[in-house]
Amino acid sequence: MKNTDKLYYPVKESILSILDIVDEFVIALGDCDTDDQTLTLTGTTLAIDNGNSVNLNTLNTDSQTLSLSSNTLSISGGNRTRGPAQPSKI
Repeated sequence: MKNTDKLYYPVKESILSILDIVDEFVIALGDCDTDDQTLTLTGTTLAIDNGNSVNLNTLNTDSQTLSLSSNTLSISGGNRTRGPAQPSKI
């Protein structure tokens, strides 16, 4: 997007607002004068070509379990929500 700074367009906020509802988000940068690098994930280590790496093992993943019973979706140790009732079979 051109002129986002000049137009005060909230690029970061726009991207963050959609991340929870999409499986993949790709930003095409077009013709940028950058040095192409590759990110790799090996086990729990995230690395960038010719650069640094970070071990993600220390991150708190807060592992929880989702369960669905009838029309109620629950998360272990957390909340639950009810969806619409299942349609009757004819």
